[in-house]
Amino acid sequence: MSSILFHAIAGIVLVALSSVSAQEAATSVKSVRGLTSTQAAERKIIEIEATVTYAMLPSGFFIHDQTEGVYVSIPTLIQSNMVLHAGDQVRLKAMTDPGEYFPRLLCLSLTNEGSVELPQATPVTPENLFSPDLDCQWVKVTGDIISAEMDPIDQLVMTLELYGWTFKVVLQASEANVRDVQALMMRQVTFEGVAATVFNQQRQTTGRFFYVPSLKFIHAMDEHQGTNAPIALAVADLLRSDTASASMVRVGGTVTYVAKNELCLRGEGGSLRVLLAGGKTNQLGDYVEVIGYATIAPFRPVVRAREVITLRSGVPPEPVDMVTAMTNLPNLQAELVKVANAVYLGAQETPEGMVMHCQVQNHFFEAILPKPFSLPVTLLPGCAINIVGTCELTTSHAVALPTRVDGFRLHLISPRDLMIVSRPSWWTPKRSLTVLVVAAGLGILGMGWIWSLRRQVIAQTKIIGGQIQREATLQERQRIARELHDSIEQEMGGVAIQISNARRRLSQDPTQADSALTLAQEMIRHCREEARTSIRDLRSVALEQGGLPRAIQELLTPAASEANIKLTLSEQGSVARLDARLESDLFRVAQEAVTNAIHHAAPSKIEITLDYAPDFVTLTVQDDGCGFEASSAPPRGHFGLLGMQERANQQQARLVVESRPGAGTKVSIKTPTILAINSVLK
Repeated sequence: MSSILFHAIAGIVLVALSSVSAQEAATSVKSVRGLTSTQAAERKIIEIEATVTYAMLPSGFFIHDQTEGVYVSIPTLIQSNMVLHAGDQVRLKAMTDPGEYFPRLLCLSLTNEGSVELPQATPVTPENLFSPDLDCQWVKVTGDIISAEMDPIDQLVMTLELYGWTFKVVLQASEANVRDVQALMMRQVTFEGVAATVFNQQRQTTGRFFYVPSLKFIHAMDEHQGTNAPIALAVADLLRSDTASASMVRVGGTVTYVAKNELCLRGEGGSLRVLLAGGKTNQLGDYVEVIGYATIAPFRPVVRAREVITLRSGVPPEPVDMVTAMTNLPNLQAELVKVANAVYLGAQETPEGMVMHCQVQNHFFEAILPKPFSLPVTLLPGCAINIVGTCELTTSHAVALPTRVDGFRLHLISPRDLMIVSRPSWWTPKRSLTVLVVAAGLGILGMGWIWSLRRQVIAQTKIIGGQIQREATLQERQRIARELHDSIEQEMGGVAIQISNARRRLSQDPTQADSALTLAQEMIRHCREEARTSIRDLRSVALEQGGLPRAIQELLTPAASEANIKLTLSEQGSVARLDARLESDLFRVAQEAVTNAIHHAAPSKIEITLDYAPDFVTLTVQDDGCGFEASSAPPRGHFGLLGMQERANQQQARLVVESRPGAGTKVSIKTPTILAINSVLK
């Protein structure tokens, strides 16, 4: 006897989940099922011996203690590789839980004590079929198996007809189950299993299905003994008053429709729907014989096939013209038909597939294209289409009498059964009116938008113009202030210092006082020149309108010509307007260099070069005058070189002065390019 013990882990679960109720422990499954949700939530402890009826490991299993059945859940913390089978006797220690439908048990520990006989099964009757008390019980069911398939989680799911309802019967998938289930198709069977309930979040019953441990719990009923030889009948002779409804029949016909678990035949006396138990799939046009049992269905019997024998292959038959045959609509059930020049009205997606809504003459009908096919993208409402499909008759009356057929739907096999004949004109009256309304609305909106935009542009232009004017005025004021501070104010301060020195030394040392006055006089002269230069800069139309090259040509060439000196200007690179402050400083450096050459060097020519590189601008002023010792300090009272260096520092530029006696002078300044705003915009 094998055992699986989880006592250590169960203790952890007990502490983690809740405290144990001090009340008397439940003693049976019946007492557990009698608990309310509130009482079950108190985590009562139950120790019980019961029989496993269905195991769905590792999540849980069903048990029965000869009185009632209940579901036992295995908490994740103690899930392991336990092995349980239907009929195993287990000793269980568990905790009550409200569950989602009936109260359930949470497994704490389990001991498997070996196999025993399963409990007496409760028969399922029409009266207790949907009774809540049937949930989790070991039951006995008699019904007809009509189909079988595998679901995505490797379970074998059979469809059962019982008392006019269809239910699902779930088995664990195994090679034996999959292989042997075909023998049960379209047969009446009796099986034992666990009744399960489908419910919603409000604990309401919405359906029922059954768990069966294996195929050995399903037994076919031999009710057709003595009538094993099938009776050959025409389609029109099925289930007539002179034929036995319980007899196995043989019906022949040509395949007109093929789908999962069904096909349609055109045989003698009409067409027939055949329900399949699986196996090979037939092709359209095959002539087959179907062996099975005729079953009642609306408008025409169906046959539940035990076997389909293909006798020969052929071409698909021609469809019946639906419009012509509509006068005898009840005979078109399961018939292959064609509807020509139907008007497509629209479609919707359903679990069956794409359901097209169509109209032919005064009749509205549906045409179903099964999954996974999709409709052509060119199919639009209003298109005229031809449709070939299998006819399913419908009625809006409560009783499906042939005389009360008032509608139909068509079942297509693939998009090949649909052909677009013509497309609707786009210019329908409704669309034309819509276009006119939209155009008028857009016109009104456009005019309003243009009017609003013009007002905004005018207002923004005024605001921007005012801002530009204020900014320009402010910048000009700041530039003048810098000019005055950098030149005149500083030099006037120096003059004041020299005059103060002269006054102090006048009575003590007249010679030194005279030297201080001479220096002050030179500084006043230089200050006057700076003031004149600043005024010329402020009034310089050439520098403002023409830029640096034009200002040099117009303002410096005349001064050189008066001294009988030839001044030339050359430009290299892509000439562009520079920032106003940069142009002013470069012009002042050039002006100072030319003025110094004229006054002190006596040159015959002065060459000025402007080199515009992508990242730098270089100004070079070179003369062939007498030169001087560049490494020596400038004479007292001469501030030209100092002013040029200050301007270079303001622009973060590099100023180089090269000169020696008798070899002329070369002044160059290299500064980072700062383009003017209007030059960038262009």
